[in-house]
Amino acid sequence: MNTSTWPNNINLKDIIPTIILGAVQATRAEKTPWSTGLLGHEYLYKLLQSSPKHIYDVLWIQKETFFELYKWLESNTKLELSHNILIQEQVAMFL
Repeated sequence: MNTSTWPNNINLKDIIPTIILGAVQATRAEKTPWSTGLLGHEYLYKLLQSSPKHIYDVLWIQKETFFELYKWLESNTKLELSHNILIQEQVAMFL
């Protein structure tokens, strides 16, 4: 790297996390939105009954991790049923 053109006010150690995050996001396959015709809670129920690979492909986390996250958020935050959307659905939509 030619340091004569590198800005003096940028600390490489400060931007490494951003570089890593960008690289990880660039490697993810682009998600194509699609409609199943199911209501949110029905879709989530069917999804969570499917294969571990399918669950990971949709949520980007493992089923067990999803349940741990959901339970933690339910216990430690003010997340609650909203507009008839279950907490599990809200977490899945966020992911």
